[in-house]
Amino acid sequence: IRINHAYALWLTVRQVQPTTIIESGVNAGQSTYFMRNASATAKIIAIDPADEPICNQGKRWIDESGNTEYLTGKINFKDIQAVNWKARIEAKEIDPSTTLVFLDDHLNVFKRFSTLMKFGFRHVMLEDNYKAREGATKGDKAGFTMKQMFKRQDADTEFLFHQLISYAEFPPLFPPILAKASKEPRKQAGGFLHASDRNQDIPAPVFRADTDPQDKQIYEKLCSRLGINSTLEDKDSYMQVMNYNQICYLELRPMAPTLADQIKRI
Repeated sequence: IRINHAYALWLTVRQVQPTTIIESGVNAGQSTYFMRNASATAKIIAIDPADEPICNQGKRWIDESGNTEYLTGKINFKDIQAVNWKARIEAKEIDPSTTLVFLDDHLNVFKRFSTLMKFGFRHVMLEDNYKAREGATKGDKAGFTMKQMFKRQDADTEFLFHQLISYAEFPPLFPPILAKASKEPRKQAGGFLHASDRNQDIPAPVFRADTDPQDKQIYEKLCSRLGINSTLEDKDSYMQVMNYNQICYLELRPMAPTLADQIKRI
């Protein structure tokens, strides 16, 4: 998770103020770090099948506050759909109405949502909200990210649409034109802004560092603090600033008892 999504995640935790955060997909622990930074009191349940980070991410950051439960690695891993949430809710370990679920596991989002709705979870963030025909894994490309589903007109999309109170895509912090000096090729899997992109289907950037002098100062200061090249010529700098994947927040409606019974059979 890099700067655009890290800021969106941090901001959401600050705004929602969850009592519990369920994180499905930990990898190197950057998202855990930002969530803990945003809330010193929330209990975090971190879920990941891997013992160590993938994609050469180094060591996993471990929260030593004592308020994070790790369901990670070969010994402790349990998929989010396999955890006994009913027992935890009945034991008052978690309150689903004040829990934030952060999905960064590249799996079928519709099936994930079916489980979350069944137990009354209301607040969800989807990190990998790939556009049509994009995705880093088969799960991403299966057509079940929120952005992909809303492009379709079918029963699943109609059902999900009516369970939402709100759906919001966070904008990138800076426009892709800032990467005009980069020689990085367009990523076929998506997930990165490119200087040639028109990006008509993403929210407008927060800061227009390409046209506004004050915004440019903010951009330069941020790059300096991060220790990256503001021209984004090198790969690491480019990936830090231009990694963006339509990260979104969703608030689900409280589930009616009859609908909950239907969901339980999914």
